[in-house]
Amino acid sequence: MYQPCSHLPPQEVQDAIAMHAVEGYPQEVCGAWSLQEDGSWKVHRWTNTLPPKQAHHRFVADPLEVLSLLKAEDQGSLSLEGFYHSHPDAPPFLSNEDLRQFLHHQRPLYPKQALLVVGVKPQGRITWGIYRWLPSTPLAHDRKPR
Repeated sequence: MYQPCSHLPPQEVQDAIAMHAVEGYPQEVCGAWSLQEDGSWKVHRWTNTLPPKQAHHRFVADPLEVLSLLKAEDQGSLSLEGFYHSHPDAPPFLSNEDLRQFLHHQRPLYPKQALLVVGVKPQGRITWGIYRWLPSTPLAHDRKPR
């Protein structure tokens, strides 16, 4: 299950993501951040492919942009650290729609990456919610006998 955590990305990443969220307001924006081979951080802005009326409350990242980043990670040229998206005029929580996009049969599609939600209000007021996958402890009847 995804649980809130307190470890935000580095300040330069937060600043770039906040700028993206404010520039995209009142639509949701989305993207990811990574650690490059040279040790620098990079924010990858993705295109929200939904029409503006739908993009106020949802996002669908351009699949080619997502695949390009996943391919770069597979090739070892970067380490994908997390995904982000904004919630215009809403708090930074994981909505049911967010969970639908990041879970498959109640399992995370990207268990090692953080999910960062950016609450954006008018005048660029930003709030953060960051979540990490924490596997739940197996129930007693699920454990193997010793």
